[in-house]
This record gives sequence, structure tokens and C-alpha cells, in this order.
Amino acid sequence: MSLTEISAIAKKIFVPATVVLIIGMLILLVVYRFTSSRKPIPRPEAKIQTITFIKSPIFQGPAALNIDEKLSKTKLESKDKLAYSIKINPPSQNQAQILAANFGFTAEPKIIEDKNLGQVFQWDNPTGTLKIDNSKLTYINKPSKNNQNRTNINSKEDIMPIIDQMLERYNLQNPNFTPSENDVRFYKYTNGVPQKIEELVDSDLINVTMSFKLKDLPLVDQNASSDSIIVTIDRSGQITLLSYRFPPSIEPLNNYPLISISDAITEIKSGKYTVADLKPEFGSKGEGGDTIQIQSANLENVSTVYYFSQPTPLNLQPVYLFTGRSQTSLGKATIRVLVPAIAREFLAVP
Repeated sequence: MSLTEISAIAKKIFVPATVVLIIGMLILLVVYRFTSSRKPIPRPEAKIQTITFIKSPIFQGPAALNIDEKLSKTKLESKDKLAYSIKINPPSQNQAQILAANFGFTAEPKIIEDKNLGQVFQWDNPTGTLKIDNSKLTYINKPSKNNQNRTNINSKEDIMPIIDQMLERYNLQNPNFTPSENDVRFYKYTNGVPQKIEELVDSDLINVTMSFKLKDLPLVDQNASSDSIIVTIDRSGQITLLSYRFPPSIEPLNNYPLISISDAITEIKSGKYTVADLKPEFGSKGEGGDTIQIQSANLENVSTVYYFSQPTPLNLQPVYLFTGRSQTSLGKATIRVLVPAIAREFLAVP
């Protein structure tokens, strides 16, 4: 066989072999990148205390609970979440007085001993009232009449910058938690009574509810409410009401694997869930009484949140919040259901 013939055969073999080699390398690269991105979740060093949800005695049922089939296909953004220990540090009188000074209260507080709230520090003067207990601050202000005709808020975009400045002025900011707007409502005085309206332009008061978020997850209480901050301001931007739940002092514990949404749904179907809240829809009518009978419910949405009940729990851990519609003895209502999110083998039974 001549060199020319050998060269021709080599050329015929070389091109297909090169193509096969390139394709093989690409396949190996894709497999490597896929497998390397799926790092195993490190196993926590210790179990975490199982959440004891606070159940409302007035919610009874439901007789039938349906779950939207699409929810079982919900994909988690992360298969594990960080849990935190909570240090309960009620404010001392000195700390309360320093905080009160930001609101213009410099006198000694009135101190009330409360079984549930601990020491309650209270200030009263002609312009307002301030209360600070072991978990919350409540401020009621009487705005100056000189500002009642001023209008500093002309659009929704004007609202949050004013509230952010107010929280900074009162030293009510925490580096671990980000306040996030939940809802904005407008009210107008009618015969001296504020009535809810739809438009900002006609309003006298603006009510804003806000949640605390930890790594983009909201904190919810035993009623599945994330309203940690409630602020009412007038159109001049002056505050008339502030309710502020102190965010917890936290320390990271471990990253814990989460059960899938599908597994959480299985637990709900077996009755392992807590009805946290029922909110009757506007215009619903029915029979009241000591309990609210949940006749049926349909769960349509799910999200991951951190559970921060009152009284303050020992740790801050992720749970699943399912929401939907229900039929009750009071009529139609929205329903909120809570289910622990951490894999069960990492939960310590009390």
C-alpha cells in the first residue's frame, strides 16, 4: 500500500474520530457540571426542637380539605434552610428609656407588671402615648394641627421613603431583618370616623403593614400573620400610630434539609397540620358562636416562611404556609394552614 493510499485512509478516519471525540468531551463536560452543582446537603450536627404550633380553639374542622394538584409539583428554591436559636432579651428600663427618648419622652416611665408581657414601660404626655413591653413597642401620636393642611404625600412612591426615614429616626432598624411592605390602605374622615377608601388623592390617613424578612423569607406569627410593623401616617407624613414587634436576637444553628411540598401535602391529607387563621370575606354572613366550623377548604398556594410566634419560641425555623379558600359557619373565608418544613428525622420530639 502506497503512502498516498495510507494518507487518504487516515484523512477519512481523522475527521469522524475528531467529531466523535468533541461530542464525547461535551457530554462529559455537561455531566460534570450537572453533578458538581448537586452538592450533597451537609447533615446537621444536632436535631432541632419540634415546633409546637399554637392552635386556636375556635377553629373546628374542616370536614373536607382539597388541595390544588399543581401544588404537589411546586419546586423549592432550596432543599435546605438555615435555622436559628433565639435569645430572649426583654428591654431593661434603661434601654426602654433610651428608645423612648427618640420619640421625645424623657421623663421616668410608669412601670406596670404584666403576667404575659413582663414589665411594661409607659409614657404619657399631651402629644401622645408610648408603651414598650418585652416584645413590642406601641406609639400613639397626636399630630400638630399646623401640619394638617400640608400634603407631602401625593403618590404611593412617596410613602415608603417617609416610613424608612421614620424607622431610622426612631432607631428601629435591625441588620438581620429587612422590612418589606405587605399592604397599603387609605382612609378618609367621615363625621370624625376614618372610613376606608380606594384612592390616595382623597385620603386623610395612610395605613401600611410591613413584614420582617430574613434572607427573603417573611416571619409569621401563630396566626400566620406577617404584619410585624403597622404604621399610620397622615398626608403631611406625620405618624399617628406605630405598632412595632421587636425582631428576635438570633444566632445561626444549622442548615436543615426540608421535606418536599408533595410530602407536606401528604401530611396535610393525614391530618398533620394546623389551621392558623380564618379571615371571613367581606359581606360573608353566618352563625357565630364560640367556634367557627370549617365546612370545606381548598388550598391553592404555598410558600416557605419562618415561624415567630408569641410567646417567643426557642428557635426560628422554616415552615410551609398553605393558603386558600374555605366555607365556614360564618360564610366564605380565606384559610391559612401551617406545616413544619424541616425533614422529620431532624426534629427532636419534646
